[in-house]
Amino acid sequence: MIKLLDKIKQFFCNLFKTGNKLIIGQQKTFEDELFKKYGKSREQKKYNLKVLFITDTHNCLSYEKETLEYIKNIKDYDYCILLGDHSAEDLYEITKIIPKDKLCGVLGNHDSWDKYKEYGINNIDGNVIDINGVKIAGMSGSYKYKNSDQYALYTHEESIDIANRMDEADILVSHDKPYTEKQFGDAHDGLKGITEYIYKNKTPIHIHGHLHEESEDILKNGTKTICLYKVKLMEL
Repeated sequence: MIKLLDKIKQFFCNLFKTGNKLIIGQQKTFEDELFKKYGKSREQKKYNLKVLFITDTHNCLSYEKETLEYIKNIKDYDYCILLGDHSAEDLYEITKIIPKDKLCGVLGNHDSWDKYKEYGINNIDGNVIDINGVKIAGMSGSYKYKNSDQYALYTHEESIDIANRMDEADILVSHDKPYTEKQFGDAHDGLKGITEYIYKNKTPIHIHGHLHEESEDILKNGTKTICLYKVKLMEL
């Protein structure tokens, strides 16, 4: 009887081992499932594209004179993309500096759905634009962590539906981060639709805001996901 129990124990140990680590009870993450389904991303290319990103200014631009002067002094860029969470005063300052034919954006979780429309800014949520031959897809908002229809918030299911209707692009820009697993709480864990789009379309580069930090991460499929804060000129 003891030998039989030992054999059963050994069987389950061998079944759930990865290397020398026992992973009994460990569940696959949402990202694990997508990686198994779609595999690796496309190889990152050099696009020779200069993009000015502005994100999460939260009504600070008119008070941050150095930041405004920095934006005014940037002349050599192909396009400016807003990543969301800008007050009306911020947008007033931005549209005084950036020509509207070189300006677009996605909305943040603190932005009303019609905010960009009021300032004549192209909202690329759920769409793909072409900038000098480079295709850029956009997704607004963050996870719907509160019961409000006023702001750019999506359920995971809504964001996945948007992702599945969007064309393939070279770069994805969004306000929120990709959802991989539960970590920080609903407001900052990310949107599943962003992850779905990245994996399904094998998108090599993803750029977002929302977290108020500058950082880079590599997803399991090889996609580089870059978090920005305030103002950044990037050569892609």
